Amino acid sequence: MNACIEATTPEEIDYMDPANYAVEQYTSHKVTNKKGTGGFELRTRWKGFTEKDDTYEPLVHQLEDNPTILKSYINTIVGAEAEKLLAAVKRLAALLPETTVQMFEMS
Repeated sequence: MNACIEATTPEEIDYMDPANYAVEQYTSHKVTNKKGTGGFELRTRWKGFTEKDDTYEPLVHQLEDNPTILKSYINTIVGAEAEKLLAAVKRLAALLPETTVQMFEMS
């Protein structure tokens, strides 16, 4: 278990250690033109943290690191917005291992 969940106070958390950050869920997304994002950023809720600590993370990194959580999030979106996000995911997934591609082909 990571240290941020085991810690009892914020002072006990080593915020510089990436191992202390695990995605709990994605709460929203936005279109972006920032280079290296895949065209979207996902508002990310971190395990052991609150809504005020949410950050926007590049789609491309989240697809690589958390494909199952990402697929669950996409399944909560409907309409044209879901289609745009899923198209971006499939485009990026083609660059990743075959298991990631297969996961999103079933959507």
